[in-house]
Amino acid sequence: MSTAPKRKMLPPAAFADLRERAVYQQENVHVYPSRASLNWAIRTNRQRLVEAGAIVELSGKVFVVPSRFEAEMLKIGTENVVKRAGRPFPQREGAAA
Repeated sequence: MSTAPKRKMLPPAAFADLRERAVYQQENVHVYPSRASLNWAIRTNRQRLVEAGAIVELSGKVFVVPSRFEAEMLKIGTENVVKRAGRPFPQREGAAA
């Protein structure tokens, strides 16, 4: 049994905020040049994206919540750059140490 603390998951966004993956990819082709690249980003970061309320599944389809998805992917991307630079990730102001 895991002793890691569980993150509180955010409630789903409004239906109007949801984008099908293919639509989201086309709107963001400068970041995700192919559907495969978006699918890879979702697959490799699924747990964090779910916890952030950035992706939801309805009727067997995965939808993207753009504002949450972009915020979480930017956090992940920043963490990846910092890890590669060999420096500890900076804590946000007011975050517990």
